[in-house]
Amino acid sequence: QPVPKATVLTVKLLDQYGRWSDSVRKFYYVGEDYEKYLNFTVVSLNVSPESLFGEDGIYMNGKEYESYLILNNISDVEIAELSRIWALANWWEKGENARKPAFVSILKEGRVYQSGAAINISGHASRIYPQKSFTLRFDSASDWLLIDENYDAIGNKIQGLSTYKMRNGGSQNQKDFLNDYICQALSSGLAFDTQAQQLCVLFLNGEYWGLYELTEKYNDEYFYSHYGLKKQNHPALIKSGLYLDLGREDAKTNYDAFVDWIEESDFSDDKTYDILCQKADI
Repeated sequence: QPVPKATVLTVKLLDQYGRWSDSVRKFYYVGEDYEKYLNFTVVSLNVSPESLFGEDGIYMNGKEYESYLILNNISDVEIAELSRIWALANWWEKGENARKPAFVSILKEGRVYQSGAAINISGHASRIYPQKSFTLRFDSASDWLLIDENYDAIGNKIQGLSTYKMRNGGSQNQKDFLNDYICQALSSGLAFDTQAQQLCVLFLNGEYWGLYELTEKYNDEYFYSHYGLKKQNHPALIKSGLYLDLGREDAKTNYDAFVDWIEESDFSDDKTYDILCQKADI
């Protein structure tokens, strides 16, 4: 069957005095199968092709990476085993320079959400795959309800988040794809944090880009929306304690001391075990 496409229409008006209006963008899904999108979440990203696929585009390997592969006679099959060279690629770049302006339109249950945004490639090893993950930072999303099953600590629905991830299935991208989505859904409501997700399809500059998981992101906004905690009041360690990504500066020191205490302690002693239960959620 033909691959579905979206039509992106950008319009500006020129008045009699030579002044241009702001751009207005609309996304159109035309064809016999358009009705199947009415009950599904559809995300459309409009990004400068040069920002994505140009010589310095964030979706591309880039000159330095390609040159290294050629000079060292490295095949595509071997790339997944050579994480040391990933940093040479454009898609590995992080920080402000890796963020590109975009326009986002989301069709969900007959309602359309639209906003300007900044996007960047996200993930770790899954960046090597042709279908890559994105982080979306919306300019305005105050009343958006994009993920159905997402609740705070007292049961209120969470809406209005400004940052999401468009996950490509992570390490399962080339396998079952839905492993992370299913695990997060089954774990929701247990005594630890999970990331709420919504399955969606992505159209990138009108091209069908496949199935994605629209996912809330572990960041300041997550802890505030779920628990009402401001940044200075919550320690959060990302990547299994390897580095402090957000929260209090003393969190890493306290975490390392706690791990050292666990390694040196004898939990067959009831008093020691009681202390552990006070310090950790067992």
